[in-house]
Amino acid sequence: MNEQTTTDLETDNLTNKIKNDSYHAEVLELIRLCNLSRMPEKIGEFIEQNVSSKQAQEILMSILAERTMKTEILSTLPQNSSEDLMMQVARSRAQSGI
Repeated sequence: MNEQTTTDLETDNLTNKIKNDSYHAEVLELIRLCNLSRMPEKIGEFIEQNVSSKQAQEILMSILAERTMKTEILSTLPQNSSEDLMMQVARSRAQSGI
């Protein structure tokens, strides 16, 4: 093996290690983001689809924003308990003479 081939192999090995370390860090960041967002079920999906941590962050933020918006809409609707509903029916019947 000549000196150039040895240097090329060392460079390839170093490049592969950097790629592996980078991939490992990216996967750890995906796991952190998904767990932080309380959506661990997304981890496998993101890894399979080769989603970057930046893309995953945007997707998760979008999902969380949508959920928050739905929660806000639901919280503005009157939340009647079954007792309140029964009282409304009773008043309605009393007023109509049923």
